[in-house]
Amino acid sequence: MLKTTLNLEGLKGKWYEIVRQPNRCEEGMSDVLLFFSWNPDNSVEMIHVGKCGNKKIISNYKGCFYSNSDNVSIKLHQKFRRMRFNILNFNDLAGLILIADSKCRFFWIFAKKIPMDSAALEAMIADAESLGFDTNCVISFVNDGF
Repeated sequence: MLKTTLNLEGLKGKWYEIVRQPNRCEEGMSDVLLFFSWNPDNSVEMIHVGKCGNKKIISNYKGCFYSNSDNVSIKLHQKFRRMRFNILNFNDLAGLILIADSKCRFFWIFAKKIPMDSAALEAMIADAESLGFDTNCVISFVNDGF
């Protein structure tokens, strides 16, 4: 697993989905955005927004960050759904983040700004491949948000 230093302040705000492995939860979805914010009690809120055809889909999650010697994770919940994501790499300088589901079946790369540094993006994809992810089947986006 890649070692990462997480700057929580740098994680706040809007993130554009740039690359993802196909997964059933986001099938047919485009222009995916994540918004991270913190509450006074140090809990995290994440809003997931995307388009499916002409329909805008918004999901709100609340949870917390936790870390151990191996990784930094986000535990999130929404009414009847609980999720955990691992932050595998965070390039604060390039504004890129590599996230995987808790079982490391799928990965996503998000960018803080568009356009992003293409060399840094290629390095992030290489990091995903070095962790065992199949990078031949990824979906890439030109994400301009809404």
